Amino acid sequence: MLIVDDEPMQRAYVRAAAENDGWQVVEAENGRSALERLEVALPQAIVLDLTMPEVDGFEFLSRMREREEWRDIPVVVVTARDLTAADRQRLSGSIESIVQKTGSEDMLLQVRTTLARCTRRPLQPADAAK
Repeated sequence: MLIVDDEPMQRAYVRAAAENDGWQVVEAENGRSALERLEVALPQAIVLDLTMPEVDGFEFLSRMREREEWRDIPVVVVTARDLTAADRQRLSGSIESIVQKTGSEDMLLQVRTTLARCTRRPLQPADAAK
């Protein structure tokens, strides 16, 4: 899994949950760095923030979807940004879901549930009941 977020604490929070689920995690602090990581290895999934310096999440998605070998990687957007109708239209068809960044267990459960669905990696039974 590739976690793309400019906030180190947010990356660490999502990373801990992902590793607890058995994911191997690579981090990137912005979209430019994430594109470089994709050149090296293809993740099974990406957790992406939208508001970042250098290359934001929208530009990252645009560049990512231009490459055939990257197009089918599932992306879950986790953002604190209030998305406009235009923002949602830009994201339509290129992501699995949008999760509000709250730093809560509910946020992590939404991310984990979406990743389990789109990567066919089941949640542990005890986790699904939470």
